[in-house]
Amino acid sequence: MQYPTILETVFRKFSEGAEEMTLNQYMKFSKECGFMDRKFTKSDVTTIFGQSSSQENKTLNFGRFKDNLDHFANKKHLDKNDIVKKIEAYGKGMYFKSACMIEEAYSLNSLSSGSRASLPTMSDVSIKSVNDF
Repeated sequence: MQYPTILETVFRKFSEGAEEMTLNQYMKFSKECGFMDRKFTKSDVTTIFGQSSSQENKTLNFGRFKDNLDHFANKKHLDKNDIVKKIEAYGKGMYFKSACMIEEAYSLNSLSSGSRASLPTMSDVSIKSVNDF
């Protein structure tokens, strides 16, 4: 079984599981991952999205999304690896929050049922890192 990379997991989160990401989803990705600021605005995100999106339906598939990170890095004056690391940090935090929510729900459920089976830990789950650019 091949596990998705953290980068692909983040892409899938913002594309809502679809094969392609829209401009609105890309905008949300840019905000939530902490890339947008006073110097990097919605206009910049729209321009970068347009540089890599397919012309017929104005969307990014995962391959174009990865290629698009070069434009992102250039505009932010960062190395592409720095962009990927920031996205991966977001993705790891996303997993951690989900795991905490599952643990909390499980704990509440086990309190009401009176039993407690073992819950998977973070070490039981495998998510690959992206370093193959």
